[in-house]
Amino acid sequence: MKKYYTLISIFLIVIFAYYSIFIHKRIYKKTAFYMDTIIDVQIYYHGPVNVSKIADEALNDFKLIDSLCGYASKNGDIFNLNLNKEGEVSFYTKEVIDSSLAIAEETDGYFDITVGPILAQWKHFNEPLKSVPDSNIVKKLLKFVNYKRIKTRGDSVFLPDSASIDLGGIAKGYAIDLAYRNLRKHSLDAFLINAGGDIRVYSKGEKKWTIGIQNPRKSSVIGYFKIANGAVVTSGDYERYVIIDGIRYSHLINPKTGYPEHRFSSVSVFASNATRADAIATAIAVMREKAFDFIERNNIPVVLISAKDDSLTIMESDTLKGNIIYEKGFIPKIIGK
Repeated sequence: MKKYYTLISIFLIVIFAYYSIFIHKRIYKKTAFYMDTIIDVQIYYHGPVNVSKIADEALNDFKLIDSLCGYASKNGDIFNLNLNKEGEVSFYTKEVIDSSLAIAEETDGYFDITVGPILAQWKHFNEPLKSVPDSNIVKKLLKFVNYKRIKTRGDSVFLPDSASIDLGGIAKGYAIDLAYRNLRKHSLDAFLINAGGDIRVYSKGEKKWTIGIQNPRKSSVIGYFKIANGAVVTSGDYERYVIIDGIRYSHLINPKTGYPEHRFSSVSVFASNATRADAIATAIAVMREKAFDFIERNNIPVVLISAKDDSLTIMESDTLKGNIIYEKGFIPKIIGK
């Protein structure tokens, strides 16, 4: 009888171990700091998976893109390209630049990576500013802002003299997508990649991730939504900005004027991938009133927030109606209605 109970116990232990390893789903989280923000990777998995190594691989994608595409990353592709005005770049950098040029065309130049000389006047919003850049200097530098003057041949990129490029409006989204592609190579049930609030998720089952939309003036959310697959990227004036003479200046520069815009405090774009969502959000943020026609004409799912003191005006695309659950007191308007 004792032997019988021992066999039963062993059988139950084996069953429990099998369930724990092969059936029971577990969550693994890992963070790192790259591209001037916190990167968070969450993986939902089961089975004998080296999930720590997989997470490290995804986080290293951000390190790679930062080293290649950061404007201040010495010996990186963009640093050398801005210095020498021409050169062969990596496959990844070329892919980002190609995407940038396509979206620049789509947005009529409101997304333009040649805004580098202007951002330099604003010290890339990484250093304190006591005054806004001189308008005469900005006006002179605007003649160097023109994405159409970038030339490519194979893996080589050519810039005109005095031009420089900055991939800050798209590189983080691209890094998210690169990490996504690498995570998809593994047998994972679901995962989330969060780079400072720019997010892409995946789920092969019924699991949906719950994502909040940040209040641009408080440490809280205005609402949340559930998503199984896709990306949502937010561009806003509440993380990187300077306040000069009581006026908030966002790091998002209008490439047609050389100055930030104040129409929207937050722009959250939903898309199938983060590269596109990142660049489109950057463009919409500086389009002012032209944003509404662009959004409707291109059927872009977006949430716009305008802030005046602590008062918020929220607008959303008709395609998002009912998908976002807003906190009490926040009632969105439908764009175009």
